[in-house]
Amino acid sequence: SNIDGHFEKAGFAHEKVVTCHGDLQHLQCLRRDCRAEDPAENVWSAECIPSGLGHLIDEGSLRFRDAADLEAPYFRCPRCGGLCRPNVWFC
Repeated sequence: SNIDGHFEKAGFAHEKVVTCHGDLQHLQCLRRDCRAEDPAENVWSAECIPSGLGHLIDEGSLRFRDAADLEAPYFRCPRCGGLCRPNVWFC
């Protein structure tokens, strides 16, 4: 499924890797009713999330210490302002 991109990091050619379950490098809106006319716009790069946020995470629960941190614009859908999540198929 390669959601973490480790196949590419291990040297596999990008064009030889299929991310059939999505990947952690892209985001999508949590709201099912938030859809763009162009389906390609329903997913966007996670590069908008800055690095160095580890101090905001509780190591025991792997959750934000303060849920208010999720109000930051880089955790929000650019269309509706709703919360976004990794573009990964969770089953």
